[in-house]
Amino acid sequence: MIARFLATRKQMETKRIDKVFGREFFNSNFGLYWRTMFAFEESHSALEMNLYVHRFIHHIGALPDFSTLKFTKYNQYVSLVLPLCKWLLEQGVNFRYGLEVIEIMCGRKQATAIRWLENGTAGNLILLAPTILFS
Repeated sequence: MIARFLATRKQMETKRIDKVFGREFFNSNFGLYWRTMFAFEESHSALEMNLYVHRFIHHIGALPDFSTLKFTKYNQYVSLVLPLCKWLLEQGVNFRYGLEVIEIMCGRKQATAIRWLENGTAGNLILLAPTILFS
């Protein structure tokens, strides 16, 4: 686990979880807790799992009793997704289903445009005009 924690992004980015952890990991209580909490499958990205380990390392000691976990009153869909969708609709967000997103163009820290296919027809939306920074 320590070797994986200390691995660089480059070392992990093309590997699957099952290629960096052995059966002992998957059969351990920690492996079970981790995979259950974050819905990781053995075929998922080792880099993504490593990023989660770095993000949540301070909670590892409380995994056996789940004392640091936060639970919603209802399931996550009812407690989080529905209220967020309602709020987004109130803000004027237009939800569209059945699209295949082809590309998301990004500036330094945010998306600037989206390209998609809808029923075989290409579409796009400019979110932000690119800005040029001068020093």
